[in-house]
Amino acid sequence: TDAPRPTDTVADTLVTLSQVSPLVGLSKRTLERYVKDGKLPEPDFPGGGGHAHQWRWRTIRPALMQFAKRNLPEQFPAAQMI
Repeated sequence: TDAPRPTDTVADTLVTLSQVSPLVGLSKRTLERYVKDGKLPEPDFPGGGGHAHQWRWRTIRPALMQFAKRNLPEQFPAAQMI
């Protein structure tokens, strides 16, 4: 019974700032500045070499809720299409 529940997997969906930008109504550049300024958490998986930083949705969502211009879903919308 140690297998992850489907809701655990969905909450662990990896997202980039490009993906969350339209959802929160802020530009990717603004979100990058928020990370630099400590308003958003550091990425769970730092990018580099042409790869984008990635966050678990459950990690970044609470911080994004402060800045979002709308209510953010518990599950990242792309994860619902699976």
